[in-house]
Order: sequence, then structure tokens, then C-alpha cells
Amino acid sequence: SGAAYTLNGGTLNFHDTAPTTQAAVDSSTLDVDGAFNFNGGTLMNVTNIDVTSATGQTFVQDGGNFVIGVDGNLDPNDSNTTRAITTITGSYTQNDGTLLIDIFGPGSHGGNGEQGSTLMIDPLSPGLDSDLLHVMGDAMLDGTLAINLNGIEPAPFAWYDVLLADGLIDADDLELTGVNLFRVIDNPFGAGQLLQVAVPEPASCALWSLLGLMFGLFAWRRMKAK
Repeated sequence: SGAAYTLNGGTLNFHDTAPTTQAAVDSSTLDVDGAFNFNGGTLMNVTNIDVTSATGQTFVQDGGNFVIGVDGNLDPNDSNTTRAITTITGSYTQNDGTLLIDIFGPGSHGGNGEQGSTLMIDPLSPGLDSDLLHVMGDAMLDGTLAINLNGIEPAPFAWYDVLLADGLIDADDLELTGVNLFRVIDNPFGAGQLLQVAVPEPASCALWSLLGLMFGLFAWRRMKAK
């Protein structure tokens, strides 16, 4: 209690599991009442991170991989469409490193539409097809957000909720991998803001569009040569 802990490499795994109809939830709390120096390695499978006694009541990531939910890949919980949520009881500052979040289904998500959202669902709903980081303060994102699609091909502009902050989200310097788009919107179900991710079109459609463009260019050149 009150001691400093530094994660520079390796894996700090709390082995939590998400609730399913077959198994009870197994949850843990990382109690940061001293200094937690997250400089490298991997932090994973933790349900709660309590920073109410930490400096600035903020969980700080300066490197490494922060895996949200109960895994970093598809597992039996995900195949049962069970959502995993990691909650930080305070703020979150990502100075560097990677935040990894799973999308594990093409169905339930946070909204549709390129310009606006329809069919919005409460971001804390357990039925959504993406894991979630819930920050009960502000979220400052200056590293990488890596989305693992697990072979799923989302519909165009299907927005998945991946981070909910009860305060504000600053993602101006965020780098994104795994999907093409992200946006920050006000939470329509309460206080705070919501970070959603999407792809503009399925990879297969993009490939056919590219092939169509190449074929059209080839045909135009043949016509021009005649």
C-alpha cells in the first residue's frame, strides 16, 4: 500500500473474465494508492483501476500496451457476445504507448451514418459488440489506439463505442490503427463524451472499388489509343 510500482516489460495480467451465461464474472481492482509507473510491457485483464488515492486522481500511461477488457483477442467470452468493460475511477492520461480494444461482432454498435447517428444505444450497455474503456474523469489521448477487428468486417459507418469519459476527451494527437475513422461526440445518455470508431467501407468493397477504377482507367486508355 502506497508503494511505487514500475511496469517496464513483461505482462501484468489480472486474469479477469467477463460475465457469461455459463460462468460468473471474475473481476479485480488495481488500487493505485502510490505511484504506478506504466512505461512498457502489457497491462491486461483488469476490470477496475482505482486512482482515487493517486496523484491527481489520474492513471498515467507513458508506454507499453494497455489491453481493455478481458483479453487482446477473440475468446469464449467474446464468442458469446459478452462485452468486457475496464473502468478507471478517475482520469486517464496516455502520453505514449498503445491502447488496445476489441471489436468482436458486426451487429450491435453505437450508431450509424456518415454525418449523424441513428439507433444510438447506451454506451454502457452490455450487449454492444465492442469492449469499452470507461474513464470516470477526463481522457487525454496522445498515443495509439489499436482496434482489433478479430476478422469482423463492420458495415460502412457503423460506429462502435470504445471509450466513454464522464468528463472530456482530448484526442487531437491520437494515432489510430485497425480502423480508418474515429470521432468524439457528446454522450447522448448522460454527462461526458464518447469516442467511437468506424470504417468508411468494408475492405472487400474498397478492393472492388479499386479494381473498378483500374479497369476504367485501362478502358479509357484503350479508347484513347484508337
